Amino acid sequence: MFVFVNPTSDANILTRLLTMYDKVMLLKIFVDGDYDLKEKYMEAAENHNNKIVSNSEFIDAGFDLFAPGNEGNEGNEGDELNMYGDTLRFFAPGRPNTSHVNKVDFKICCSAQMFTDSGKTYNTGYYMYPRSSLSKTQLRLANATGIIDAGYRGHLMGMFDVINTNPNTDPNSNDTFFADYMGKKYDRYLQICAPNLGPILVELVNTKEELGSKTERGDGGFGSTGR
Repeated sequence: MFVFVNPTSDANILTRLLTMYDKVMLLKIFVDGDYDLKEKYMEAAENHNNKIVSNSEFIDAGFDLFAPGNEGNEGNEGDELNMYGDTLRFFAPGRPNTSHVNKVDFKICCSAQMFTDSGKTYNTGYYMYPRSSLSKTQLRLANATGIIDAGYRGHLMGMFDVINTNPNTDPNSNDTFFADYMGKKYDRYLQICAPNLGPILVELVNTKEELGSKTERGDGGFGSTGR
């Protein structure tokens, strides 16, 4: 399944873009979440691709990611995000029995290929940047920029800090902690960008296998390549 445009089968669109840009990235996405999340990405991918095709001169450099809702896990295990239905709770520093960072599992797996005006095609890594609107919240991406290796096939994750200058004290324990941040299902905190901030065409696939051949990196996530 692809949304609106598949550059590997529609040479006219790819050829036209490559007359304007030296590189175009194809981002394949497998949504490993519920149907509502898939529908959000289907709509977003279609809108994104249509906009690039209709206004190729001024492209959007990023493709936004959606924070998923709760799918049955409401507990805080280690540094996992706490979710209650449509509310996403990000724990602030200092709260007992919680981590100082909050991990958001976006429940999507991706692969990316770069098409060039010379006819060369290769697998590529890509960036996961905060959206500018994140600055209006109390959240910050803990590692500032996510660098996703070309061979990574696991779920995309985001590690968030809560920045808050108003401490609270638990009257029962005298522990000092800061106010938690409450987000919502489908909030958009991060975006995927090509290495050159060039055009991205998005293709949704039905299975993880359609992302491409197995890689040595596979599902290995944070810290899997060493400290």
